[in-house]
Amino acid sequence: MKHTRARRTARRGVFVLACVAVLALLFLVPKAGQKTVATAASPQWSEQFGAGEVFPACASSSPVPCVVSPANPKVGDTVTWSINPSDVASYINSGNYVAHSYFGTNPVYSANPDSGSWAQHQTSITKTYTTAGTQYAALVFYTTYWATADTMTETCSVTIAAAPRLICGSANGVPTTYAPSSNLCQTGIASTPALMCYNSADDEWASCSNRIFRNGNDGKEWQWNCHDNVSANTVSGCSAPYAGSSAVTSCTPPQVLVNGVCTTPTTTAPDLVAGAVSPSTATAGVAATISAAISNVGTASTGAGFINLFQSATDANGNGAGDIGTSLQTGALAAGNIATASLSHTFTSVGTYYVRACADKSSAGNAGAIAESNENNNCGAWTPITISNPACPNGAANSPSCDQCPAGKAYVNGVCTACGGTGCGGAGGTPTNPYGGLSCNNGANNPTACDAFTPTVTLAATPQLIDQGQSSSLSWNSTHATSCSIPGLVPSGGASGGPVSTGPLNTTGATSYQISCTGPGGTGYGSASVEVFSPVGSITANPLRVPTGGASQISWSASGVASCSVTSSSGTTLASGPAGANHAFSTGSPRSLAINGQTTYTLSCQTVGGASLTRSVTVNVTPLFQEF
Repeated sequence: MKHTRARRTARRGVFVLACVAVLALLFLVPKAGQKTVATAASPQWSEQFGAGEVFPACASSSPVPCVVSPANPKVGDTVTWSINPSDVASYINSGNYVAHSYFGTNPVYSANPDSGSWAQHQTSITKTYTTAGTQYAALVFYTTYWATADTMTETCSVTIAAAPRLICGSANGVPTTYAPSSNLCQTGIASTPALMCYNSADDEWASCSNRIFRNGNDGKEWQWNCHDNVSANTVSGCSAPYAGSSAVTSCTPPQVLVNGVCTTPTTTAPDLVAGAVSPSTATAGVAATISAAISNVGTASTGAGFINLFQSATDANGNGAGDIGTSLQTGALAAGNIATASLSHTFTSVGTYYVRACADKSSAGNAGAIAESNENNNCGAWTPITISNPACPNGAANSPSCDQCPAGKAYVNGVCTACGGTGCGGAGGTPTNPYGGLSCNNGANNPTACDAFTPTVTLAATPQLIDQGQSSSLSWNSTHATSCSIPGLVPSGGASGGPVSTGPLNTTGATSYQISCTGPGGTGYGSASVEVFSPVGSITANPLRVPTGGASQISWSASGVASCSVTSSSGTTLASGPAGANHAFSTGSPRSLAINGQTTYTLSCQTVGGASLTRSVTVNVTPLFQEF
């Protein structure tokens, strides 16, 4: 314990010496537990030590400056409260510490801060204010360097001003409302002489005669501030700029900025501005002509020629900008006139470059030779120019390799060649696969000429169905062929021909015939078949003899036929019609018929080959004997 107490005493001695070294930077000695707020014109931090061991040696009669940004905040601003670390260096360097932030309207620091968080070595805090009035902030320093924990609180205050309100109204004093997103602040309304001003607090636009306003969408950049009677909400007129608003930084020509106010010059002067650069594309390694319009939007001639500058950057914000060349305007440019500045420049590699023109400049740091009413608007916007590889001389699509032809073209003798006829479709050729995936659109089979067609041929057999022992005839017709042949029948024939007889065919079933036709585009094939039938037919009765009025079962069938009919000797037709798809004709289930006398039933068919086929059966009646 003695050793620990001695070490604590030593530490305190070191800290006291450090504090004495910065007496001019620390604070008046407050009473323990007391919290004070500085009310001087320039905000200053006031100091308070927490309960426990205080640091009397650190007291100072010189208040520490309180840095508040912005200096004159208003509703809607984000305020940064900070303290210069060097002002509290002895305290910060005395040991490990953390800091906490406090915001509020109470000048006395609360033991339970309403915002912020503990953070190591924190010397600034921020807050966005939505209400006007006096606001306080505190930085609470906490250290465990001493035997017991201690805090030191730095408190500061500032007055938050109210946001700007509606300013000038129309001629009758009644405000006019417009969409805040429009740019009426700068341009006014064509149908009325009064220009407009936006009021961020009331979300309204109002006219203010003979006043020009900057963009009011953020409620800050006003050349003139506008006021009204807050209680009556009536217009009271136009006045000078609001003290807390952002300053005007530029004006719409021909007006110029004078002491923060856009003013129409009383004397005439030229004003040179550069337009957008063209073209938007160029080829790597090939000189391109870059040009931009140079306009004199001022009220007087330039009186002499001048130099225009072109610059190139890596992005639209002008990063990596560098000068790439100049263009000379040889003569004076009258007020309201436009000249063209141009430069021949070669981009060495592909990519996107951002280029702009600057009037009356010979380099980035040059102020120009022409005295203008506005020297801050000479440069145009950064314009993107896309640089691509040069086209392949052989028509290939993949510069710089130039070994892949575009779709529809073949790689012939190192050159991408289009197909004849109606062209080709499919992937283009390469040195190792000259014809790629090409196919002639007109059906030819020889890219790239596309003038050779594969022969087509049609072979027909008439008739296609015959009876056994009958014959059929073959005929053909072809396209893009010079000769045709049918094995076994036609050794060599013309592009069309027939009929050629097959001769008698005795083998039942299908007999196929092939034909091949040749021409400049190759060989085409066709086929035809003849089906041979052996017609048969039968008709039966069971029983063949019945007593008068008795019944007999009649059945019939036929194959290889086209049509049939079944009739009785009494003139009755039992069935009639075409054969089925298999060229068969049958009863199906037997027909039970009453027999009253001898009756003959006949099956009559026409075969598929056109011949007649007849079959019949007779049913007799048993004689009736009577005894005498």
